[in-house]
Amino acid sequence: MSEQAEATTIKTARLDLESLHRTALPSGRFATLLILEGGSVKRTQILDSPITVIGRAPTATISLPGDAVASREHAQVALDLAVEDAEQARYFLTDLGSTNGTFLNGQRLLPQERCLLSDGDRFTIGSHTFVFILPLRSGSKFLTGDLSRISVFDVIQVIEANRLTAALTVRATQGHGWLGFNDGLIVTCEVGDLCGLEAFRKFVTFTEGFFDVERSATSFPVTIKTTSNTSLTLDTLREIDETNNGLNQAPGS
Repeated sequence: MSEQAEATTIKTARLDLESLHRTALPSGRFATLLILEGGSVKRTQILDSPITVIGRAPTATISLPGDAVASREHAQVALDLAVEDAEQARYFLTDLGSTNGTFLNGQRLLPQERCLLSDGDRFTIGSHTFVFILPLRSGSKFLTGDLSRISVFDVIQVIEANRLTAALTVRATQGHGWLGFNDGLIVTCEVGDLCGLEAFRKFVTFTEGFFDVERSATSFPVTIKTTSNTSLTLDTLREIDETNNGLNQAPGS
């Protein structure tokens, strides 16, 4: 959704946004950017500032120092505070006159073009892809979506970044299950009759279906002991690959 007519007001509006600082949304209600490089999540950024600048400059909010295609101040995501209800605040993506362009869902933005971001939108800057995730606005549910647009691994990153005590429930074509988090760390998993690590090995194979993330007022009992979601996930995927490679090897090879 283009708002080209608003481009001339961006620089003056920025001062007003910064003076209001972080008052736009209540805690835990900010959108999140997943930052992908080479197809994997490199980091996450909670959009809790009025202006988030993306570029090669070390002073950028999201700095991309190794990306030669990115301009120093390539693009920005702005939080729109001009709404009566803070729960309905919106985010806008603007290309800041970059040399190589900003691509939103495959379409190149015009310089200074201001575009409303929707849940699940993807935009590209240089070799980096950004996935915009907007949390739900009511009730205990934090996030819901389609695994064809947002993977299980991306959702885990969002939960970790927001340090949620929550349950990630998946209704997939390969099965149903849920993953429990305490303060953003994976602590338990159930898939059918499986529990703990065995369940998690099945859970990470879910690629099609729907998910939702629901906050929990109480912590979950620990059936998976780990200090890092990333290490747990990578170790589990490696075990799955090793098992599959062993099954695919011909007898006597």
